Amino acid sequence: MRRQTRYAPLLWLVVVVAAGLSSLVRPLPAAACGNAVLSPEARTARLSKAEKLLRTGRYGHAARLAKSLFTFLRLPPKASYRPLFFPAQRVLASAIVRSKGAISYHENRSREENLAWARDRLRAHHEMWPQDPRITASYAESLVADQPIKAHELLWQLATNEVLPHADGYAALATLAAGSHDPVTFAYALTCCHQMAGIASQDVCRTG
Repeated sequence: MRRQTRYAPLLWLVVVVAAGLSSLVRPLPAAACGNAVLSPEARTARLSKAEKLLRTGRYGHAARLAKSLFTFLRLPPKASYRPLFFPAQRVLASAIVRSKGAISYHENRSREENLAWARDRLRAHHEMWPQDPRITASYAESLVADQPIKAHELLWQLATNEVLPHADGYAALATLAAGSHDPVTFAYALTCCHQMAGIASQDVCRTG
């Protein structure tokens, strides 16, 4: 009887972790650890709201909604995970990038740790879907500080092909143009950012 009592907490921890991981795999119907109550429709609606909040510069709120969808959103993406896991993880990663690391992906992490996590996750998504302009743009945003040449190459290609999908991408391109003293590209990118962001332009179209 003592032996069962001694190992009971450990057994419970194993069950909880296994249940949480199972929420990521497609065949199982419900998520665990608090978000199992969400129906597929509610989960989709919450993700849609998080994406809208991200587009309008409300990064903290968008990140909180994304985290509420999957218990282990911090894990590296795998093809076997549920389809909604991927856009939810991108919302969180992009919110971290656009907040310059102020938002933590898990508990209390430093800005550098948060940005490194976001960059690694967005790189993985870009490798999985290299032809998706939304993912390419988000990945390029994560490279602005550390790999500006590559970031400019990716964003400029999207912009010249008229497939740069969101205002934040143009804001990132304007930041890069300002750093390279390119007033023509800066003016072009900032104008596009304001046009796409609309009333959210003051929050979204910041450079630097």
